[in-house]
Amino acid sequence: MAGKVLDGEGTGEKNYTVRVYYPVSGTFAYDEITTPSTVTTGTYSLPIETGSGKGYGAGVWYVGTYATPGTRVDMSHEPPYVAGFIPYYSFTVGTKDTATVTVHNTDDLVKGFTQTVNVSVKNETWMTGNNKEFQNMKIHVTGIKGYYGGREYGRTDVALVTATKKGTSDTRQYYEFDYMFNETGTATIWVSWPGNSTKYDYHGSSYGNRFGNHSTSLIANITGSTTVSVVSPGAMTVLVDNVPEAVEKEAAACGGGWVNKSTAWTNISVYGSTENSHKNATITVTGCGLSFTIKESDTIAGNKYLIDKGHDDNGNGAWYNISIIPKMAGTLTITVTNGSNEVVKDYSVTGLTGSVSTSIGDDLKIIVGTTETITLSGVSEYAETKITFFDEDWDCQALLNASEAVGEFSFTPDADDIDRIGYIVVVAGITAWDMYMYDIIEVVAVDDLTVNVTTPDEGNQTLTVGLEQEIVVKLLDSDGNAVTEDSPAVIAKLIDEDNDEDDPLQEFTFTSIGDGEWEATLQPWFAGQLVITGYNASTGIKHIGNTTLDVDYATITYSPAGTTAAIGIENLTVNVSGVDANGNPLSGVTLYLWNGSIDGATLLVFDDKVTLDEDGVGEFDIAIVGDNKTTINATLDNNQPADGNRTLGVFSINFPTFTVDPATIYIGKSNLISIIAKDYAGAPLEDVWLTLTPTYGNIAAEPDPVKTDSDGEVLFSINPSSSGTINVTIVKDIDDRTKDVTTDTYITVTHLKELTITFSKSPIYEGETLTVTVTTGTSPVENVGVTFAGDTKMTGSDGKQTFVVPDPGVDSAIYDVTAEKAGYVTATKSITVINKWDISIVPPSGKLETGKSYTFTVVAKGQPLAGATVAFNDKTYTSGGDGKVTLTMPETKGDYTITATYTNYMDATETITVVKAETPGFELLTLVIALGVAFILLKRRRKQ
Repeated sequence: MAGKVLDGEGTGEKNYTVRVYYPVSGTFAYDEITTPSTVTTGTYSLPIETGSGKGYGAGVWYVGTYATPGTRVDMSHEPPYVAGFIPYYSFTVGTKDTATVTVHNTDDLVKGFTQTVNVSVKNETWMTGNNKEFQNMKIHVTGIKGYYGGREYGRTDVALVTATKKGTSDTRQYYEFDYMFNETGTATIWVSWPGNSTKYDYHGSSYGNRFGNHSTSLIANITGSTTVSVVSPGAMTVLVDNVPEAVEKEAAACGGGWVNKSTAWTNISVYGSTENSHKNATITVTGCGLSFTIKESDTIAGNKYLIDKGHDDNGNGAWYNISIIPKMAGTLTITVTNGSNEVVKDYSVTGLTGSVSTSIGDDLKIIVGTTETITLSGVSEYAETKITFFDEDWDCQALLNASEAVGEFSFTPDADDIDRIGYIVVVAGITAWDMYMYDIIEVVAVDDLTVNVTTPDEGNQTLTVGLEQEIVVKLLDSDGNAVTEDSPAVIAKLIDEDNDEDDPLQEFTFTSIGDGEWEATLQPWFAGQLVITGYNASTGIKHIGNTTLDVDYATITYSPAGTTAAIGIENLTVNVSGVDANGNPLSGVTLYLWNGSIDGATLLVFDDKVTLDEDGVGEFDIAIVGDNKTTINATLDNNQPADGNRTLGVFSINFPTFTVDPATIYIGKSNLISIIAKDYAGAPLEDVWLTLTPTYGNIAAEPDPVKTDSDGEVLFSINPSSSGTINVTIVKDIDDRTKDVTTDTYITVTHLKELTITFSKSPIYEGETLTVTVTTGTSPVENVGVTFAGDTKMTGSDGKQTFVVPDPGVDSAIYDVTAEKAGYVTATKSITVINKWDISIVPPSGKLETGKSYTFTVVAKGQPLAGATVAFNDKTYTSGGDGKVTLTMPETKGDYTITATYTNYMDATETITVVKAETPGFELLTLVIALGVAFILLKRRRKQ
């Protein structure tokens, strides 16, 4: 920077000290750069590095001098606000706006949801080593409405966020922060260093993070920005965090081997269309060598891919932490479903591709103590491979093979090296590119043991839910000998379609009773299959075998099978009988009885248990049936049916069966309603008081209770005033209406809907086809009776029906078209039908001969019809003003058709016969010939 100091006469001032003040980075203060004094000519110069050293900052720099002591000049109220300093000149040092900012979110940013935004700032070569600006950036959001830190931000506001550093390298600093965008569009992520966000013209000791101006009015030495899109939520919104972007490997703990990365999680949050609505979901992951599903009902213990799940602190948004560890490069697809809602998200994963196979069965399984050839194919020729063996606890055992960069290859391990169950991990990779792929081969036990069930006997080997049952099995080796050595054991797991052996419903342990026999007394609580597994517990070659037993419910039969609630039934005896899952009587078994519901005006009162006799038969009493619809269920242990041990069969207590006609009534009409009441067995209920009570909506007046007749019928006449539902209510006490019982039978009250009739054409002519369409609103109405000209037809699913238009008998007539259907206001619409008059073709009198021309007349309404189109013998003619047309007959005799048409008249057709024309002079020639013949004959006679 260079300049000159001149006095008032323009002469250079020698030895005059010039001062420069600059804004200090990250503060509101100004600091001084001392310059040398001016030379003889009054000039001065000094080098300034605006981008480094002493905390130089972007903004306005000031050049000036100090006031002579004792002068009365005071400029401290003006920038740079330094007492005694007189600014003569200023210039601006701009911000370096080339910092590279990248957003690393793998998922969409969605309006109305608080999401973690992941960004990074690149370490540029010009960033100073001391300041490490890329590691100390301030992060801002602008350009779109949002919510952060308890405050709303507009589109032009700049929100300074508190970002957390998540990872640092020599090339990048990673940051993350939570933010809610409140509209769709494009947001700007803006970074600054030192990031004090000071306005150019701002002066003070502190600053806020909300400004009306754009980010360009903020001061910082270094800035950078990028944009990101914000989208609308769907009916189901799925937010996915921490999706793996590459196939990763780790160093194995033995022999320098490799193993796939095992500690990884991806968070999937499932909402409705807002952040305060949550949805449970089924999640399926496919691609990149993976294919697995996590069902809504899966537990953490029961699904190895499910790490954790739950809802947020407010019960909003179901979230799932799942283990997604890609095996190879490709597209990773996450499909989330909830009922009819489905969201599919695809993510790219980098790495290598390839496949691993085993030579026997190609099932990626090798039996412990045996060997198979392991083949790696489809992988890059530059990839090296490491094959490592782990035990069942994933403790590293040995590096089985390590190849150079040869790509595809095969390897057969020694059987002695695979000396226990566990896993063989095959990893191929190009280390220089940090690209890998892997697969896992399971080393499984030798499945050659036999588990024979000796108790119960073969005909009774279906176990019964809730019964204690003794199970005895014998464990045999492949030669049929009892397994007694090498620490054998027998266990059992109860499974069903939702719970496999990794997440069983129950587990049981058998006890050895000698000579290879094992016993257990168990009580299964749920139906399913009992998988009984025997094995030796050796740390070496493990053998295994299993068998299964079905587990099903006991069946309880009730007589009667049920009864009727709310009609005062008391002291009812119910007979019961029970059989186990094999059909054997439940001799001496105690059934525990449970009420399926405890709601109602009067509670059900009954015995809580019954002990069956040796034939599996017993009885219990219901003192008061009560007023509530419910069931009685039995279990074989004293616990609620929902906790297990339930049985098949229930004793049902239902309200009377009401047959209501009509079941739908309409506002503004007097509706006569018939109700027939029957008990559980279908017999009419006589002398039961009934009434109708609105559940919502209103009726003009609630009818008085009516007692059912001998047929169980009552009649009510009501006129509802608004839509809603009306309950068929039992009146238990005519003098105490608080005891009324609301049943489960309802009558619907609604408006009569409007029908709209439209025509395909109006007016319309006789003989044409009329299409009638019936709609309500914009929707077609099916099964509407449409009447036109005395003919009634029903509309189809498209609301349409067609009719052929009849002869009105006069020039034109108006017809009414009506549309009728129950629940709708009958609609009527008029249509004009126009008569199509008949046309006649009048031929000339006499015969019609070939080749000759004749005049025909076209007539309608008894008068000649001018302008009619006449077609004859492939030619077209037009009748004249007198209705006449001249037609030339063809040269060939025969029958011919003449047609005449005229717009909106009935077509006419006339068939004529054309005869061959006679030759001119034919009669005279015939006579001459005849006379000549006569003369010849006469002459012959004379000669004779």
